[in-house]
Amino acid sequence: MQNESKIPGAPPGWHCPGAPDDWKPSKSRRGQPEDFASVDNPGGWDSFSWQPTFKKTIKKETPQAKSKKKSNAKNLNEEEADKSGPCLHHSLPTGATPVPLKDGKRVVENFEFHHKGWKNDGPLFRDGATRDNLFPQQRAGALDLDALKHLGLTLDRMREADGAPDALFFHQLLLPMHNIDDEKVLTVPRDPRKGFYSNMLRWTNLHVAGELGILCGGHGHEFCSTSPAELLKWDGTVVMDGVLGGTHGSFLSRFQKREGNELHHEAISKTFTKELWLEIKRTCKLWDNLLAKKKGEEGCDPAHKHDYMFDVIVHNVNAMSLFVCQDLCLDETSYAFNGWGELGTGLFGLIVGKPGITREGQTVLVSDVDKIHPRACLHRHKLHPNWFTLPGPNEMALIWEKLLTLLEGDPAFFCPAPSF
Repeated sequence: MQNESKIPGAPPGWHCPGAPDDWKPSKSRRGQPEDFASVDNPGGWDSFSWQPTFKKTIKKETPQAKSKKKSNAKNLNEEEADKSGPCLHHSLPTGATPVPLKDGKRVVENFEFHHKGWKNDGPLFRDGATRDNLFPQQRAGALDLDALKHLGLTLDRMREADGAPDALFFHQLLLPMHNIDDEKVLTVPRDPRKGFYSNMLRWTNLHVAGELGILCGGHGHEFCSTSPAELLKWDGTVVMDGVLGGTHGSFLSRFQKREGNELHHEAISKTFTKELWLEIKRTCKLWDNLLAKKKGEEGCDPAHKHDYMFDVIVHNVNAMSLFVCQDLCLDETSYAFNGWGELGTGLFGLIVGKPGITREGQTVLVSDVDKIHPRACLHRHKLHPNWFTLPGPNEMALIWEKLLTLLEGDPAFFCPAPSF
């Protein structure tokens, strides 16, 4: 039988689940209140949902008794159930139990639980939101038009000649190719963004000239220094491969122009030779090896080899925003990685239940609820400051610390991150 009562916001045709038509409450057992109305029932649940839980008794049974019990398992009656221990409490089918009532309140440490509604007498943190419109337009974020115009945004630059969006311009906003340094190279005065490809270029060429020793080495295989535009094109080939459906480890087939090879892609093969594409793959760096903290040193970040791209995108999105959405969403995203990473850091681990993935890393992302505007991110590993013993609460505290830097107003109004 379905309960005809509905809850606000439920989709059309939805009904509250309820007891079957032939269901009848069982008679009271040992320790169970005979009057259901006297049971501690803070949510007002019915007797079908709010069922008693009895203490299990451990009793040695002979093999003959076990065999008989097994044969009659489908015909257990209330008399057999009465042999269980006393009634401990009532709970929902999920096993959830209420916080015990004490002095008229349900309190655990400094948290009070309310099952029959709660009225906020303090500040309205979600002003404008209603039951039927949780995310009103007045709570949405907005980009900084003046900042975008300052960075060169015009109607002509937003689109190609055929009217299609100019993806390269917006890519340049998020991951700039040019060097951003008002003191050395003046490009756009007071550019609030972080550079990307210019730093990637410097770190790659330093790696090739220093650790590998193949840049201008004078012997062996000669490596020609790369450029920001070339690194951008290399990223573009990887994106294009994904747009085409991916090659599942056979990317080099994109360069093989032979009969029957349907993976060949003309634009990719004209942009790079196979050898040059492999050279960049083997040498490109998203971090400075000379400055990176080693394991065991204070401030060591095991995610530094891939964190820079996240850091630049988050910083530049925030820099081009007039104000963020007042409602944020947080979740973790997993990515497949079959390497091991540094021993003991916990950056990568085994994963169960995801098809095709045996090892993975995880990143916690915070974004606006109405737009794909990342505001903060955190890579999961074991070397973070430990404010809490469990990783979930600890990551929440670390993310909150990052979000605090984006808040404006009276500092006393915001809850500071804990410091231990």
